[in-house]
Amino acid sequence: MTNSSSQSDGAHAFVLKATIDADEIARVDGALKAALLHQLLADRARRMARADILRRFGWTSAEAANIAKWLSVAGMVMALAFTVTGGLEFHGQRADLVFELFFATMIAWWSVVPRAMAWMHAPWQAYWHHFASVKANSLLKKARAIARFEARYEFQDDSVAYFRSVGGHAEFAWRRRLHGLRVSGAGFTLLYKKPTSRFPYAIFLHQPSTQFDELLDGLAVRPMAPQI
Repeated sequence: MTNSSSQSDGAHAFVLKATIDADEIARVDGALKAALLHQLLADRARRMARADILRRFGWTSAEAANIAKWLSVAGMVMALAFTVTGGLEFHGQRADLVFELFFATMIAWWSVVPRAMAWMHAPWQAYWHHFASVKANSLLKKARAIARFEARYEFQDDSVAYFRSVGGHAEFAWRRRLHGLRVSGAGFTLLYKKPTSRFPYAIFLHQPSTQFDELLDGLAVRPMAPQI
């Protein structure tokens, strides 16, 4: 970012400007991917925690599977005991053989479950890194295509209008109402609607600005607390 300025003018409460070039976008890219990855992993951790009902009872999935497996072993021993002593008939059928098949299936099942759960809970770093990279590229796509340009953010009350200017020609990009939470990085600020949001609803490309931070604080757009 070769230049950045913050100012007030007659028409708008606050204007934030920054000149964006290819070198700055390259510098922002890595930090942006890291910020997006952090939020994605935090969201995944929350979802996995909600899905793991056993944790509410103080058990891990491995502990529960181990208990279930040994209960199945006990059931198998009882079924075999019936077989050795002549079998257990129920309406003319050998119930002991049915129980043996059932408990053998359960033993196999509960032996596999811990590995399956570990696989589900694994961070899958390559996948989430790719996901964060795709989203970062999407957020920076337009900026890459037109760099070098001036980014201009015009703030009025609780909203902001974003303009991109190339060769002195300004183009309106979007307008957003400012709310939620923010994540600041090297050369950018992301706005999220809530702590559980997976993706930001707005990105600002700029150098550090105390006025900008104070404006967001005044609108209760607070820094996001660490999620993981």
